[in-house]
Amino acid sequence: VWLVLLVLAVGMNIVMLPGLVNDALELADMDLSPAERVTFRQHVEELGISVRTLTIIGLVGSMVQEVVITAISAVLLTKRKGVDWFAFYLALTMIAGIGAIYPPALSSLVDGNPFWLVVGKALTVLSVTSLFLIPFLFPTGRFAPRWMVVPAAFLFFGASSFIIAPGSDAGGDLHPALEALTVLVMLALMVGSIVYRYRRLATPIHRQQMKWGAVGAAVALPAFLLGDALMRSIDGTLVGVLAMIGWSIAMPFANLIFPLCLTVAILRYRLWDIDFYLSRTLVWLLMTALVLAGYVGIVFGIGSLFKGDQTTLLSLVALGLTAVLFQPVRGWLQKGINRLLFGDRDDPYQVVRQLATDLSETVQPVEALRATVRTLTEALRLPYAAIVLEPGMLPVAAAGSPGTAEIPIPLTYQSQSVGELIVSPRGGAREFDAADRRLLDDLSRQIGVVAHNVRLTNDLQLSRERIVTAREEERRRLRRDLHDGLGAQLAALTLQTGAMKTIIRSDPDTAVQHATELQQEMRIAIVDIRRLVQGLRPATLDDLGLIGSLQNRVATVNLGEWTSDQQHPLLVALDAPDDVGSLPAAVEVAIYRIIDEALTNVVRHANAGRCTIRIVQSSDGIQVAIEDDGAGIPADRVSGIGLQSMRERALELGGTFEIEPASPAGTRIVAELPVSGETGQ
Repeated sequence: VWLVLLVLAVGMNIVMLPGLVNDALELADMDLSPAERVTFRQHVEELGISVRTLTIIGLVGSMVQEVVITAISAVLLTKRKGVDWFAFYLALTMIAGIGAIYPPALSSLVDGNPFWLVVGKALTVLSVTSLFLIPFLFPTGRFAPRWMVVPAAFLFFGASSFIIAPGSDAGGDLHPALEALTVLVMLALMVGSIVYRYRRLATPIHRQQMKWGAVGAAVALPAFLLGDALMRSIDGTLVGVLAMIGWSIAMPFANLIFPLCLTVAILRYRLWDIDFYLSRTLVWLLMTALVLAGYVGIVFGIGSLFKGDQTTLLSLVALGLTAVLFQPVRGWLQKGINRLLFGDRDDPYQVVRQLATDLSETVQPVEALRATVRTLTEALRLPYAAIVLEPGMLPVAAAGSPGTAEIPIPLTYQSQSVGELIVSPRGGAREFDAADRRLLDDLSRQIGVVAHNVRLTNDLQLSRERIVTAREEERRRLRRDLHDGLGAQLAALTLQTGAMKTIIRSDPDTAVQHATELQQEMRIAIVDIRRLVQGLRPATLDDLGLIGSLQNRVATVNLGEWTSDQQHPLLVALDAPDDVGSLPAAVEVAIYRIIDEALTNVVRHANAGRCTIRIVQSSDGIQVAIEDDGAGIPADRVSGIGLQSMRERALELGGTFEIEPASPAGTRIVAELPVSGETGQ
């Protein structure tokens, strides 16, 4: 189909070429009187050129325009994705436009040939009506909302009737006011369809494509209106000649820029940062309109109030006001359009202030994160923002819907990673521009503080849960040991005591034997009681103190009283102060248990010849280091139960725990525990 249309369009141009050349040379294509044609030629020659040269330049420009449009159409047709019928539709519209011609001039240009009359009208109908339908269909190829098909059909048949029968009554009986109203209504429906699709139906990709279309329309429409105004200004004066030259430049530009932008929108909508160009284009368009409106209003509006010729003076006044107000108005417009497109990106203080306000109104830390992502999406017009505290975990707070790309931004607090801020760029873009990235990096430092507080709150809640769980587990163990062990023993002792009472007089020897057995059972019960008490807090800490208890434990190991699979004796050295003073009970137990567990691991697994225990006391706390020269800990044993128990004992008191290879061989464990009144509690 595309190739057939191309052949017909090229053939149409070949058939019309003699007529176009003749009309251009005779100036018949301009609405000029014979006298104006004479003066027009004279002014052209005054510029050092001729009408023939102008004709050649115009024809070459038209040929270049048609070749470029054909190339754009071919690229669009060959590079379209899958069954993208709208790209096909746009390619046919471009090719048909090559052969389109102003209807009243068609008959004379084809010399009345019936075939080419039909071809010319068909190509013109296809080109013009398809062009008018683009606002209703772009970029998905579907009407939005669906009822827009009604005004689109009205527009289609109205334009077709004028093209097919330009001299008929189909388009000539309308009152000018009604005709203008109809045009305004159709333009309003076009804009309404675009706005409705952009706000309600468009995906981020569609919005990016629509922005490209908006840039093309924003540039092409003023260029077309300028060309139309220049065409209407062509007359026999020098200004008319210059208007004709300007028209020959403005119209090809207007005809090329819009299809070019639509093609980029369909094929390469992510190639450039369209938001930047869109904002600049809108500012340029609005400033042009304001300057023209201000100039016309001052020169003609105010000038009508004065008698006499005051045009020169008013022109100077208009020029002066334009020079004075141009920069402030341009800055105001640029700021407003940037806020519309980018939110408060250009006003970081406003974003930070809004973020601080939202955070001050939250109570729960997680709510603070939700308020943060909500503020980011609203203030920066982002489609999606989320905060992840742990890699691979679901977001703890999110707002909006993910776009085509999700950019992770690290959140740090005091050089430590506390999570990631996940954000999607606007309009389906793959990356943020430099201004957005700079602001997000600055905000991430503030958000990192909030994320750190949330992590602290989560850790505190988890610690509380672990404390409650450990307490309940300890109670369960004590209950089981008391009920199943000591309770059963005491019940048996009670029965034995009762049996002994019944035979103590009749059979003293048997009673003595029962008393001996009872004494043995009581010794066993006492051992069990001591074991239970030892599980709560080592009794040796109360008897010997921390240093004495550790010395006793080290001596036990050095005497070889612990069973192990070691192939050679183990020598343990304790390097500690003679007296560490009065430590909080929790710190004493933690130090003793950590060293006891570490010695157990050395004896059972390290196959070491020497182990050194160092205790260093400072004003801030106590550091415990256990180092051996054994085989080291395999990587799969680093998270064992014993090591996890030591780590938890240090962390639950606000301390630190590290395990690392020793030099040249072995393992080194370092635990640092703070000592304060709060820790003692």
